[in-house]
Amino acid sequence: AGVCTRAAAFWVWIWHLTITYRSPIATAGWDDVLRVYSFLILISPLGARWPWRMKKLTGAKLDPAPVYGLRLMWLQLMVIYLHSALYKLPSEDWLNGDVLTYYLMSTNARFPSASVVQFAPLLKVMTWGVLAGEILIPFLLLFRKTRLWGALLGISFHLGIFILSRNLGLFCLTMWILYIPLLN
Repeated sequence: AGVCTRAAAFWVWIWHLTITYRSPIATAGWDDVLRVYSFLILISPLGARWPWRMKKLTGAKLDPAPVYGLRLMWLQLMVIYLHSALYKLPSEDWLNGDVLTYYLMSTNARFPSASVVQFAPLLKVMTWGVLAGEILIPFLLLFRKTRLWGALLGISFHLGIFILSRNLGLFCLTMWILYIPLLN
């Protein structure tokens, strides 16, 4: 809320650390993402940019805020996608295009059914599309002209995960939030 921002950021980071290290079995990948981002917020410039504080500084010239915190957040988002793609590349199931078919028949799917096998060719293309997209998104986010396309592609991936999965809602919400630093 803009009150004691550095101290608040520190305690949020400590909170994420304690969750991760005191209860590692109860954590998931999005907990790691939130821990990293809470650290990035801790080391990012904070303070006078909040609207109610800017009213006090109307007569004073406000220097542009340093953007290194936002750049680190962009870099982290790009690393997440690249790491995910590099992790999947050696997998035969990803390369064969069978992952979405298997997933939609598993108990993790929102509506598990063996009837998805009839859509196997489409699901193969979608599986390869996810893999290609995870490689492409970081490069699209890198350049201002393609950043919107990268963000739309990434957000649509997580919307698809949200629709098809019954237990990854918090992951999708966490990943959608990571696109906020891309806003001007």
